[in-house]
Amino acid sequence: MTSSVPLRFICAHENPGRPAVTFSEHEVPQGGKVLVEGNSAGGWVFCGLLEDGCGDFTTCQGGSIELLEGWSNDDSHVTFSVLHDGSAEEVVMTYNTRAD
Repeated sequence: MTSSVPLRFICAHENPGRPAVTFSEHEVPQGGKVLVEGNSAGGWVFCGLLEDGCGDFTTCQGGSIELLEGWSNDDSHVTFSVLHDGSAEEVVMTYNTRAD
């Protein structure tokens, strides 16, 4: 049986007017990889990896991310994989969204 570690998502700038973002997965196998889908509602879109157009960008601690679909800085649905680094107790992904 493979153990898993928590996969947490943190918005870089929470505010009351920003709609909730949902992610399909909240655990990643220890030393393994998981495919994640993210959805933002209400006309908000995800900022990209190292994308400075939003003022913030997507980062990952305790692992690495590979952006697969929808990260053009103009998409409300994104797909990416998260790879656990094999030793962290959790993986934390920080992201940002902006009004489109």
